[in-house]
Amino acid sequence: MEYDIYKLKTKYHLSDTEQKILSYILEHHEDVLAMGVRRVATENFASPAMVIKLAKKMGFTGFTDMVYRFNMIQQEVPRF
Repeated sequence: MEYDIYKLKTKYHLSDTEQKILSYILEHHEDVLAMGVRRVATENFASPAMVIKLAKKMGFTGFTDMVYRFNMIQQEVPRF
């Protein structure tokens, strides 16, 4: 499933940094959980708190919840 990052940015009123972090997570969704919140933050020149705040802003309970849900959505097979 492809995400329209601009729709997500508008819906959740994301800053440019939050948008960059979200794009990174979506592009690397299979590796992000193993990387952990600190490495994701470092890769995006942000703090771990900012990554966690992004997850909460989008309605997730935290970083792990966000990554698991994105992974589940990415793996869903379209049903006809």
